Amino acid sequence: MPLHALLVEDSEADAFLILRELNRGGFEPVHERVENASEMSAALAKKTFDVVLADYVMPQFNGIEALALMKSKGLDLPFIIISGKIGENTAVEAMKAGAHDYIMKDNLKRLAPAIKRELEQASLRQERKISQEKLEEGKQNYRCLAESISDVFLAMDSQLRCTYWNKACESLTGVSARKVLGRHFYEIFADAEIARKLNVEFVQAIVTKQPRQMTVDYNLRDKTTWLAVTVYPAQDGLSVFAKDITRRKQTEQNLAEKSRQLEARVNELQAVNNFNIKLINERAEFISRQQRRIEQLKRLHKVAKKICSSTSLAECLDSIIKHFSEVVDADFASVFLVKPDGQIEIGVNSYDFGVPLAKVGTRGSIIRDIISTAQPTYLPNYATDPRHNATLVARGVRTWTGIPLINANRVRGLLIASSLKENAFAYDTEVMQAFADWAAQALRHVETAAAEKGVLATR
Repeated sequence: MPLHALLVEDSEADAFLILRELNRGGFEPVHERVENASEMSAALAKKTFDVVLADYVMPQFNGIEALALMKSKGLDLPFIIISGKIGENTAVEAMKAGAHDYIMKDNLKRLAPAIKRELEQASLRQERKISQEKLEEGKQNYRCLAESISDVFLAMDSQLRCTYWNKACESLTGVSARKVLGRHFYEIFADAEIARKLNVEFVQAIVTKQPRQMTVDYNLRDKTTWLAVTVYPAQDGLSVFAKDITRRKQTEQNLAEKSRQLEARVNELQAVNNFNIKLINERAEFISRQQRRIEQLKRLHKVAKKICSSTSLAECLDSIIKHFSEVVDADFASVFLVKPDGQIEIGVNSYDFGVPLAKVGTRGSIIRDIISTAQPTYLPNYATDPRHNATLVARGVRTWTGIPLINANRVRGLLIASSLKENAFAYDTEVMQAFADWAAQALRHVETAAAEKGVLATR
């Protein structure tokens, strides 16, 4: 094991014995020997060392001075005092000064194990230092991000006391941050009804640890302002975003708002992901999974506008299938619309098994159950489910999931994805649901536009 050692030792014979012991201990030492402060300072300036081994008493120098010199250079290296004679009080003084160990020259067998131990400790100290620096950087980035948000943003602790109130809050309410920080939100919002509504959402977010969304109308400065409020649970409280949507009540503007929320969600997930990685040094598998999830949401954000730009149902369904594979790694995918009686109306496959959609039917199937419950279904071992489709199993499908596309409080269609791998999509359910929500929005937009054209045509 290579070892770059700085020997602060005036005796060549003692240095020889130290190096011999290092070789016996499994090290391949590369060393430089110095006898005074100037030589040590020069050595530290031109080379990088793994450990400093210092005699306690020398004619021109001593171990405590050598330790102080190393510290003045801003270095955190294992520093071990090796002395032929050192009393207990002197040893305690050296350890208090920052020495990591002391070895008697007549007991050098302790040297190699001590160096190995201190090298490990030095590595741990360096990792903790880097983690702390990254943590502080993350906190600073969070503060900068919060202040750069143009919408209303406030944060509260677990007791619902305000801990952050950005400039957008001040502009909207006319109340400065210094007047609200530390106060309970009931004291901030004079409107009792608004406070009650917010309290319900805040408590739900804390209890379920899930984001909450609501729209409130708030009487501000003698006028009613509509706010879209999103509440995110945090480790020590809540983060609350609110956007003035008074003039954004139409469908097109709601889609734009959805896009902003999705972008904010992506940024939040990446920030939280990076913050957690820096804080607790999570396993590489967890990091990879979170990064993949973020990339999926980014891709979803990119393709969402393309889906919503469709002008007909057929074009919309084709676009959904085309872009779904860009977001989720599925071997086969289907999307189709359902009539009020539960029968398939129109659909598109990403594959051709020779069985038209209209002949698949919904009676007695998983699809029927999804339509009746309006709940998504995830089957990580599809072939073992008694409701499985024999054609799909014969084609090698192992994982199957179906998500209802809900418009006007009814299942308007289904988005289905399947994989040749077992337990696929285990970490894709959130992004698949988000894609399905966008697909439902796009279908509703197309059908609404078609209906409006029909009304105009009859006038």
